[in-house]
Amino acid sequence: MRCRNCDTINPENYRHCSNCGTGLAGCEVCGFENLPGARFCGGCGRPIGGPPEVQQRSISAERRFTTILFCDLIGSTALSTTLDPEELRSIIISYHDMFRKVVEEHDGFVAQYLGDGILAYFGYPSAREDDAE
Repeated sequence: MRCRNCDTINPENYRHCSNCGTGLAGCEVCGFENLPGARFCGGCGRPIGGPPEVQQRSISAERRFTTILFCDLIGSTALSTTLDPEELRSIIISYHDMFRKVVEEHDGFVAQYLGDGILAYFGYPSAREDDAE
């Protein structure tokens, strides 16, 4: 895998460039796939693109309440045995889109899509008093 920062070619299983330490596979915090040369993550706003020790020094800690929601599509395993893979994929994509819209309407943040499951945060990266509600 070619490093977007220094152009070094690294083995496919490397998560960081062997020459400069740049992350090779999305943001380490939220998994967002950033554009080459981006200095901050488009998903969570954290600094990217430098050696890990530089990134960690520029992140400040803050205590806050966060609500974490995991939602799973019930019956998807049984459904997968009766549908064509393309039809199942279409259903799961529609489910992901609907879930993301609802989460964003309530100022939430979709952290990860995990097969037919979705992980969402409320109160991160921005917080409100009624996030848990």
